[in-house]
Amino acid sequence: MALEAVREPDAARRAMARGEALAGVVGAPLEFAGARPDAPGPVDADADEGRPDVFVAVALWTAATGAEHMPAALERLHEHWRAHGADAVLRPLGRGGARVSARDADGFAYTAESRQDRAGIVLRVVTPRYTNPEPGRPFVGIFAQGEVPPPEAGAGG
Repeated sequence: MALEAVREPDAARRAMARGEALAGVVGAPLEFAGARPDAPGPVDADADEGRPDVFVAVALWTAATGAEHMPAALERLHEHWRAHGADAVLRPLGRGGARVSARDADGFAYTAESRQDRAGIVLRVVTPRYTNPEPGRPFVGIFAQGEVPPPEAGAGG
């Protein structure tokens, strides 16, 4: 299957849009943490044997649901994804936590799990694999404070 060529800022925005669309399902405000390109890994959609020209974009949010509402938030996400035809699984974790994972028909992978303090959830959205048509144009990511500019050429660190 041929991979789509996607500019990295656009891939990050796609992941962001998928997560933002879930705000009403969670039942608590989603706080955006960031979106950035990454190499596909074993837990990401369709890892590609380490090809250096293949990427996924990852977007993260947190939601302070409160410990008493955290299980219901994860159950709602599970039901939502299943109702929309996604392959979704809800698994218990130790100490009262849980994780729900899903993959939709478009190839986006989702994971929502209880935070360590059990007072909320962390939501992770991963795009399908893509190639970057602008490999010479670095992209760091988009974070709560905005898009991070690439490092200046020749700047030492």
